Amino acid sequence: MRFKGRSLYNSLWLGDLEEDTISVEPWRILDYRTIETQELFHRLHSLGLCLNEDQFLLCAHESVSPEEFVENIWWEETSSTACEEAYLLLFELWRRYLPKRRTVSIVIDDLDRSIAAYDIGEIESHHVLRHLEEVLHFLESGYAQGLDPQQVFAMIAEYSAQDLELFLYDYVLERLDREEDELARRLVDMFEQFVPERKWFDLLRIYVNKVSEWDCICDKLCLLLQEERERTTADVAFLEEIFLFLVCAEDAALMVKALPVLLYCLFCERELLEFLSSVCEQCEFLGYQDLRLRAEPFFARKCAPSRRVTKADRSQLAKIVIEVLVRP
Repeated sequence: MRFKGRSLYNSLWLGDLEEDTISVEPWRILDYRTIETQELFHRLHSLGLCLNEDQFLLCAHESVSPEEFVENIWWEETSSTACEEAYLLLFELWRRYLPKRRTVSIVIDDLDRSIAAYDIGEIESHHVLRHLEEVLHFLESGYAQGLDPQQVFAMIAEYSAQDLELFLYDYVLERLDREEDELARRLVDMFEQFVPERKWFDLLRIYVNKVSEWDCICDKLCLLLQEERERTTADVAFLEEIFLFLVCAEDAALMVKALPVLLYCLFCERELLEFLSSVCEQCEFLGYQDLRLRAEPFFARKCAPSRRVTKADRSQLAKIVIEVLVRP
């Protein structure tokens, strides 16, 4: 994993890295937003950078980002650790003195913090949305310059301590759960061309349009699954997500038609058992306790992880699932 901007320090600060496997100096996980401005300058002085407010602004206006600022004023013979600490101090001063100079690293830092605050209920979703709209501006700017949209997303994501693609998917799902359908549709429109794993947003598009396009939803799901069959290994998490949608849809015709196609995306016994174990757990949560009991023969037999799943296995499992989940 590559780190840019404040991503490494935010990872440490948010607890995303195992602290018992890495030695963390206090300055790396300090919340610089809580430090008085004069104290920031004082800490720079202790590192050998004797800047006052006017000198800082002069240097900053000659740089396009906090990262370039550090490169312009730092000298190579000093320690890299001191340079890192200086970067964090200068980054915070940039954020305070140049609020209109919203660089990628500044915007992503704000997004990381807003996601963390949103996850624990400290802020409402519209605060996150404001930062996502800023991210979209950078994505569209990169695309307008002729860059590949997925490449632009990957470049910007390197500045984040979060898994941005996963967060976007979960954020849209939460909007749907809260019946904010128009906002969910808007978010899919905003980001679907940029995310690396487009299929997840194709699935979100199905969720968003499930009411208006229910008659053709099975065809859309089967098309997604047919594309999955071209993989050499199964994306079990993606198949689990589709299966959960089939269960929650409570549409017998949809289940009967789509489930066999889904099961043909599982190639070996390891994938089959991983999928089956997960969906049994999900079904128990949804009130279908019988599925694990009925599927016990699959769990009980001696597994050869690399052995190919047979047509008979798929047919037997499809029959069990439909009998348990498709209620009369």
